[in-house]
Amino acid sequence: MAAVCPRARAVGVVAMHPQSFHRLAPVISAVEREAPAWFGDAIDAVTAEQHVERSSSDVVLLRVRTRTRTAGVSLRIWRVADERPHVRRGVEERVRREFQVTMDCWQAFNGTGAVGCVRPLAYFPEHLAIATEEAPGRPLSELFQRVLMPFASKPDRLLLDRACHGLADWLRQFQRLGGADTCAEPAALTEYIDARLRRLVANPIAGFTAADRLRVLLVTAWLVGRLQPEDLVEVPIHGELTPAVITIDAAKLTVLDCTSGRRGLALHDLASVFMHIGLFASDHRYSSALVREVQRRFLHAFDVTLDVQRPAFRVALLLNVVNHYSLLAAQRTPSVAALSDWRVMRRYRSWLRRLESVAHGAVAAR
Repeated sequence: MAAVCPRARAVGVVAMHPQSFHRLAPVISAVEREAPAWFGDAIDAVTAEQHVERSSSDVVLLRVRTRTRTAGVSLRIWRVADERPHVRRGVEERVRREFQVTMDCWQAFNGTGAVGCVRPLAYFPEHLAIATEEAPGRPLSELFQRVLMPFASKPDRLLLDRACHGLADWLRQFQRLGGADTCAEPAALTEYIDARLRRLVANPIAGFTAADRLRVLLVTAWLVGRLQPEDLVEVPIHGELTPAVITIDAAKLTVLDCTSGRRGLALHDLASVFMHIGLFASDHRYSSALVREVQRRFLHAFDVTLDVQRPAFRVALLLNVVNHYSLLAAQRTPSVAALSDWRVMRRYRSWLRRLESVAHGAVAAR
């Protein structure tokens, strides 16, 4: 019979408030009942290992032990701050949609192979909860923390090579899921960028001036004007692809969350990963030369001819930078990550201010 260790429930979940436990306990019990069907064996124990409170949901990592294996189950439970019927229906629809998207992505990759998406296990509408199987391996961000140090181990370097080619394969497969039958409007790209530039100018925390905005807009117009028709073709994109939502081990690369997916430029997701790798250069512990080398390897695994100076890539990178910069500046709250966030914003500000030299250099070279 499935059993949950009483001590694990009370203590094993990190910093779980009694009220949180009272709300989450029925969902954990539902996992106990369903787990034998998921893993094809009787359940010896289910223990809670980690609990994270987000702004609108709780995430609990459960460890499920059967007679033959141990598996991880990630359980996300949404909260409803306002119990009015229409508000709850909105949350219910969001959870249902996210489960369906997760299922569609997993099935599109056939659930097997060297690349894929996280496996959905169950949708509990009465609890506003989704259960997914813990992906194999460790976050790609942890691998970067090792390989961007001098004297990285040979196994880590080999794993990095797998990650480069694995991510390229994943992006190619994902972009084929919905076809490529729409094109972005150059004016819409410029407006997207300018909307975020205006937010930065209006937010004193960002340290971004009206003069900075005008300079970036001039370069944006220059870059967008040089896009070729094929650069504007829109494909399915993840939308929030970062090393933290990618896991890697010797056998498989898995992307954890595709629920923010939409259509966008083909280089958007690649530029997002490129940008996040570059953020390691903000920390003096990591080698800037290695950061640039790893960025280059990821780009060339996707397209050996891809150059960071190509207008299509510059525009995709600009879209990611202004979006992330404006989000960081808008969500400033006292936290242990405050210093890191300041370093990141300073790096974005410096990058945007250097954009002008990109246009000047290209014009001078002609």
